[in-house]
Amino acid sequence: MAIQGNNQESDSSVVEELDSDAKEAQVEEFSPSEQMDGSPGRDADKEGLMNTVLEGDSENIDLGNMVLDSTSNGASFFTPELMMEKLVKDYRSAEQIIGPSLIRRLSGFDPSYVEKNVNIPEFRRELEKQIRENVKDLKDKGMLTKDGAWSDDALELASVVLAVQELDHLSASGILGRRVHKKQAVSGMREDVKPFQKDPYRSLSIQQSVKTALRRGHSKIAKEDLRAFDKQARGGASIVYAIDASGSMKGAKIAQAKRAGVALAYKAIQNGDKVGLVVFEKTVQGSVSPTRDFSLLLTALTRLRPGSETDLAESIRASAELFSGRADTQHIILLTDALPTVGAEPDTHVLDQVAMVSGSGVSVSVIGIGLDKQGEDLARKIVELGNGRLSIVSDVKDLDVIILEEYDRVRS
Repeated sequence: MAIQGNNQESDSSVVEELDSDAKEAQVEEFSPSEQMDGSPGRDADKEGLMNTVLEGDSENIDLGNMVLDSTSNGASFFTPELMMEKLVKDYRSAEQIIGPSLIRRLSGFDPSYVEKNVNIPEFRRELEKQIRENVKDLKDKGMLTKDGAWSDDALELASVVLAVQELDHLSASGILGRRVHKKQAVSGMREDVKPFQKDPYRSLSIQQSVKTALRRGHSKIAKEDLRAFDKQARGGASIVYAIDASGSMKGAKIAQAKRAGVALAYKAIQNGDKVGLVVFEKTVQGSVSPTRDFSLLLTALTRLRPGSETDLAESIRASAELFSGRADTQHIILLTDALPTVGAEPDTHVLDQVAMVSGSGVSVSVIGIGLDKQGEDLARKIVELGNGRLSIVSDVKDLDVIILEEYDRVRS
């Protein structure tokens, strides 16, 4: 929906801490740190939100995109007073913090129009009035808490929009090779089933057995109708996606890292593999052990926000600790845009950590976003020690394709 002049719009971007000194990454407690099997089943609340997205509810889609953009910019909360103060004091700085689409959504004016007129007293009064009314509207819709933070409902909506839009993109471009069943994607995948033979009774799938009997027109479940979950003889691949959430990743880099995570999780789970997640900056802010629970990974990716410095060594250590040792392939995909900046000798510390995890059978690849010469040299040493591959990204829009190519290489 295009905006011209002073037309109101719901676009994608939003909130920020609005305090330039507050740079702590926020990933909330999204990790039980146990190995998880199977899928989460159906989430009625999330499926209800998903249906609004699939039905093309433009307002909800715009709201979801707005939440996604705000978290990618490092947003946590805002108030009308603080927003006005920043806009009046230094519009350009405020736009970088708040994001142009949040300005558009809350003011009802095109950002360029706001910048041009924000110092005119009459316009400033109208601007403040519009912001107050639109903040109240978001609170009335349950999108904002009373303190001005995104609500759980807002984050759930954003996670569904993230999944549907990324999977639509992959499907339309032919990357997935077939049309994505979006409802299945958001709900998660069950393990494959097979005819029940000499399997343990605990592997029996009552639901699939009943469905098989009904399809065959049986009034009772016969022995040949019984179905069991197929655990598969092979251990499969277990991938940990480690995302650099330092301050330099703020904005488009984090946004595309989230979408790439959706693509990786979906394709790996389709193949019966598992994906884990580590979000790091100067410390590890959160993790998800390798799982087939798509919804869990999606929630974690949605809530990810950028922070401050970069500790690659700690991210590699934390990633390796998530593996259970039961997978045939254990691989870390490390996404970063900078050199490590934590510790007295950060480069040496990183390489020591890579050598340690490589010795335990874990391989490490690096996806480098715009690395300089020194950063690229370090990345090459990491993948040499880690028996992985280095991919240099110049355009973050291609990040999901590169991540999927890396997954396919590892799996083959």
